[in-house]
Amino acid sequence: WSPDGKRIAYAAKVVDETWFPKTMNADGSNAEILEGALGAWRSEWSRDGRKIAFLGNDAVYLFDLQSKENTRIPVVNYNPFIVSNLAWGENDEFLFISYQRGIDKVNLKNIQSELLYRSCDRRRTYREIATIPNQPQLLASRLDQRRVNNTTLEVALQFWLMHTDGSHEELIELTEE
Repeated sequence: WSPDGKRIAYAAKVVDETWFPKTMNADGSNAEILEGALGAWRSEWSRDGRKIAFLGNDAVYLFDLQSKENTRIPVVNYNPFIVSNLAWGENDEFLFISYQRGIDKVNLKNIQSELLYRSCDRRRTYREIATIPNQPQLLASRLDQRRVNNTTLEVALQFWLMHTDGSHEELIELTEE
């Protein structure tokens, strides 16, 4: 959903079973294809509602709704099979991309991506990420897997809070009450 709740961004099979990004009004009217993002499947609206970021087959795409321009953002080691989620950063100037084993940060002013956090441990898998409004912080969910014995695998869902520069990673302890 757009920040104002009036539009929806989604992916649909359009031509030759290929997925393309589309938008439509909340009532289903005025559907349109956002040209130029091949195989887009996951979307995230900017906080100001002017842009939509899409995960595509070969890159991340940034569609400007006012100019109708689509920018391909090459991300180092991009692989659509291991990318999980997108989140917009402070003032819509940054885009965060979660992978199975890490998080990248893309500066949208100069379209440069950098490794924000990466785990070499194959048992840690990042899933969802979200930025905290008006705070330079990022919340990430991560699955940690540990083999207890030959037949048992222990899996724990954890939440990690870090600064948007990748520093101060802190495990958030959840308690049952």
